[in-house]
Amino acid sequence: MKILINIAFQSLLSRKITVFLTIISLTISIVLFLSIDTLRLGAKKSFFGNVKSGDLILGARSGEVQLLLYSLFQIGSPTNNISWESYQQISKMPEIDWIIPISLGDSHKQFRVMGTTKKYFEKFSYRKDKKLQFQSGTYFKDTFDVVIGSDVAEILNYKLDDNIIIAHGIASQSLHDEFPFKIKGILKKTGTSTDKLVLVSLEALEAIHKNWKAGIRLPNYKPKNLKKDIKILKKLKVDYLFVPSVNEIYKDKKSKKIHLKNKDKIMCALHRPGHFEGVLAVINQFLKNIKPKFMFLGEKDYQQFFLIKKFIKNRFKTKIKECKTVRLNNLVPYSSRNFLLSRNDINKASLVSKSIYKFYSSIKKDLNNKLNINKIKTNINSKKIKIDYLEIRNKINLSKNYNRKNFKIFIAYYLKDIRLIDNF
Repeated sequence: MKILINIAFQSLLSRKITVFLTIISLTISIVLFLSIDTLRLGAKKSFFGNVKSGDLILGARSGEVQLLLYSLFQIGSPTNNISWESYQQISKMPEIDWIIPISLGDSHKQFRVMGTTKKYFEKFSYRKDKKLQFQSGTYFKDTFDVVIGSDVAEILNYKLDDNIIIAHGIASQSLHDEFPFKIKGILKKTGTSTDKLVLVSLEALEAIHKNWKAGIRLPNYKPKNLKKDIKILKKLKVDYLFVPSVNEIYKDKKSKKIHLKNKDKIMCALHRPGHFEGVLAVINQFLKNIKPKFMFLGEKDYQQFFLIKKFIKNRFKTKIKECKTVRLNNLVPYSSRNFLLSRNDINKASLVSKSIYKFYSSIKKDLNNKLNINKIKTNINSKKIKIDYLEIRNKINLSKNYNRKNFKIFIAYYLKDIRLIDNF
């Protein structure tokens, strides 16, 4: 035996380089194998740590890895969505116990926004069947309610009832600023990608993407306040209510796009490109179908009133009736957005309205007082209020050629993420 060992040893010594390379190769192979296995186990652990419930991910045709990363970890490029009809068909299959729809694509200050339903909070689980729990508040119950992850709340210093604005796409400057969301729930920390999510309802995503772009409702999308509106109309003894479908309204699918003239791209049209084009497209289609004798428009959005009046002239026989702005005792105009404001924000809005009214009164007495506009801006900005614009214009043609008898003062500003407009 000793002789054989000695022969083997001598044989190895005679092939030092070959033996050395063989040992190195084996060592590298073992290390690589163990590393790959560790990564595999780590990925598996991370995957099942991020989501424990669910057996299958369904999506439109795309790469499997892309679908996995985007749907579960909210990273990578967006995948295509399946239709709502497909989702409903799948959910009715006898093999399906439960199913959670999700939709991604928007963001809020670099955090992903995900549209889903109440089921997400009921069925979603992670690490050893742990369920999602709320640090404060609850899931979204109204269209523009929002639930945020713990990291979102911590990093952005958010609390319940704060208002946020969602951006179109990832890292985009295009804001759905006319649709502010109110935080109704903050999730407890999970250690998963959910901590970095902003969760909204699917109805909310439908509303902001259709109405924001062109004012057109989704097929089969019914606003949640319709029943409430009907009750109000009954109290007002309205005889008829017309609630058409999209197909009924937009019969002509080849209708030409409406473009504003350069001279009309001022104030809100300048700061919200595409908004009034969408408004006029809706008005145009509405008047084609309804053909009303009168249309009543509020002067609070005076530029909208002006553009609609200008647009329908020589196109329709409908006469425009101007409705004066109704204000609270503190001079803040009535608006559906007021309920989104805190008591402190309402007070700030009151200061703005009072400042503009005082400014208006001073110009009414002496046109030279218009030079004080920079002082007014500085005073408003000192209250941590961001001004989009503050302008004096001719109320007849919205030009800058005006006198003491035909001028209006226009302002658009932000209180946190809520955009407000006013005029005197």
